[in-house]
Amino acid sequence: MYGFCDASLRQTAAWASAKGLGVFSNVAILKRLRNCDEWLSEIIGAILSRRRITAPKGVKISILDATYMTLRDSNGSDYCLHMNMDLNDGRILEFRISDIHDGETLRKYAVERGRIYIADRGYASGIGISHIIGHGGEVVIRHHQTRLKLCNKSGAELNLPELLSTLSLGEIGDWDLGYKESDESKPIRLVAIKRTKEAMKAEVRRREDKARKSRRKISGRSLEMSKYMCILTSLKRDESGAEKVLEFYKY
Repeated sequence: MYGFCDASLRQTAAWASAKGLGVFSNVAILKRLRNCDEWLSEIIGAILSRRRITAPKGVKISILDATYMTLRDSNGSDYCLHMNMDLNDGRILEFRISDIHDGETLRKYAVERGRIYIADRGYASGIGISHIIGHGGEVVIRHHQTRLKLCNKSGAELNLPELLSTLSLGEIGDWDLGYKESDESKPIRLVAIKRTKEAMKAEVRRREDKARKSRRKISGRSLEMSKYMCILTSLKRDESGAEKVLEFYKY
């Protein structure tokens, strides 16, 4: 009632009383809300366990994501909610609310040394990746072809579709490359797999739907890239092989 139906504390207390849940004052409701974090964590943990999503023992993993919020009577998004969830116990480590212009960025999160941070391609930016790595964390992030420019180890421009075209169906590629941040080239590892025909068709449909909603056409390069799943990571190859990196991203 309070969180999703926009009721006030007094209205929530009155609703609880009318439903026979108990007689509460608005202050009592507030105190319960302020102390419900462990209860919510238990619920999240139970949902994850039913989906059999658990982190490997001894590995600290965070899932990062954001969602956009719209105020009442607004025509567009007004704020961005950033959330960091610990996969190990299903607990929310931190959340922040920012101005809509900040968008999704890894710089919004505090970094714990040795922890692996997994995020979708909306977070694939050079300055964000450098923020995590620079503070001792590790990244597993889906590549975004327009937001992040990749290069070879010497810093020369990379023809990514040409590199990926060497993969056969279901084959996994693993390359030591670089990414551009300002005028610098910094090391990163690219793990990619060529999708099955069914997965490829599903990805094309997803991109077509997204393009239709934004009233734009899909480029030939975008259609070519839909054949592959591309993951960027700072994890060392001798500690986390290509299959392990793809497994991490599935979380």
